[in-house]
Amino acid sequence: MGLLILRLEHAKYILKHTTLPISQIVLASGFIDNSAFSSTFKKNYGMTPSHYRQENQLI
Repeated sequence: MGLLILRLEHAKYILKHTTLPISQIVLASGFIDNSAFSSTFKKNYGMTPSHYRQENQLI
């Protein structure tokens, strides 16, 4: 598994299990800005981070 996928999986976990703002998740996942994170997330998972959170959040 590549580093990018590990960072995205970490972001998915945080999105699912916390209410942290996406801007903080971006930094915690090693991305440089919201735009790069959102486009990479959507390219790999077919939805934006916000949509993923709405569909999957456990809290």
